[in-house]
Amino acid sequence: MDDLVHTVLSACTTCQASDKSAKTFPAPVQPVEFPKGQFQHVAINIVGPFEKGATDCKFAITLIDYFSKWPEVGFASSVTTETVLKFLTTIFAREGNPCTITTDNGPQFTSSKFADFVKTQGIKHIKTSVCHPQANGAIERFNRVLKECLQAAEMACKPWKSAVLTMPKSYRATPHATTGETPFLLLRGQPMRTKLNVLLPDDSPDQFTQVRACVTQRQNKSKQYTDRKRGSKFLKVAIGDKVRVRKPFHVKKGEARFTDPLSVQQQTGPSTFILSDGKRWNSARLSLCPEREETSVQEEIPERGCTMENAALSLHRGARQRRSPVWTQDYVME
Repeated sequence: MDDLVHTVLSACTTCQASDKSAKTFPAPVQPVEFPKGQFQHVAINIVGPFEKGATDCKFAITLIDYFSKWPEVGFASSVTTETVLKFLTTIFAREGNPCTITTDNGPQFTSSKFADFVKTQGIKHIKTSVCHPQANGAIERFNRVLKECLQAAEMACKPWKSAVLTMPKSYRATPHATTGETPFLLLRGQPMRTKLNVLLPDDSPDQFTQVRACVTQRQNKSKQYTDRKRGSKFLKVAIGDKVRVRKPFHVKKGEARFTDPLSVQQQTGPSTFILSDGKRWNSARLSLCPEREETSVQEEIPERGCTMENAALSLHRGARQRRSPVWTQDYVME
C-alpha cells in the first residue's frame, strides 16, 4: 500500500514538473493564398448565441469572399446543418459555387450532410485547427465588425435586421485595408452607386463598350425582323383624339370587342398613351375613331336593316346595279 501511494505521488510530481517546463510558441503567420477570381475561396462561420437578440436573431451566419472581401449575413433562431445549407444554397445560386470553402470544426460543418453537400457541388472543404480561430482570420475580422454594429443597434433601440441591412452596404462600398478597393468593385466590376454619386460627377470610363455595341447590334437586328414580320407601325395619335381600346379579356359572341370611344390625355412613350379612363395603354390595343367617316356612313345608310359595316362597304365599292333575272326573258307578259 505504501508503495502504491509513493508511486502516485511520484507521478504527480513528474507531471507538475513537466507542466512547468512545457512551453508553447506562436506559429508563424501563414497568409491565405489570394484567389485568382471572385468567389473561388470563401469562408463561413457562426456567431452567437446572442442573449439580447430576438427569437429569430439568436445566431448569425456570416460568409466572406477571400478575393473581394464581400460579406454576407443571415440570422437564424437555431443553427443546424440544414440552416447552414439553406444559407449557402441561396448565395451559391446567385454567385455560383466556389472552389474552396473554409470552416471551423463546428458540428454543422463536420456532419455527413455537409460533407455530402460540398462533395456534390464539387467544393473543396478546408477545416481549421481546433480552437484556433486565427486560421480563419478574414471571417473573424468581419464578425467583430458585425458585433460592433449589433451593439450600436442595441444602444439606439433599433431592430437588428434593419441595422444589418445597412452595415453590409457600407462595408461593401468602403475600400478594404488589404485590397485597397471596395468589395463591390472587385466583385461586380464597377463602383457602387451611393449618395455620394449625387454630388460627384460620373466621369468613370465605360468598361463594357464592346458588350454594349454587340447588344445594340443584336437588338436592332431583332427589332427589324420582328417589326417586318408583324407589319408594325407607329399609331399617329394626337392629344384629344378619340380611340377605342381592344378589350384584353375574352369577349362573348355578340358583344363588342372594343370599348366605347376614349380621348387621349397624354403620350408617355413612342407607343404608350394615357386615356381618359386614367389607364396607360399601348398603341397595339388602340384603334382610331374616324368620326367623320362614321357620320357620313350614318347619313347614307340606304335601308333600316343594313349594318354599319355593309353601309361602309357600299360607299367604298359604289352603288350596285340590279338586273332582272335572265330566265324571265322566256316569258311573255299579256
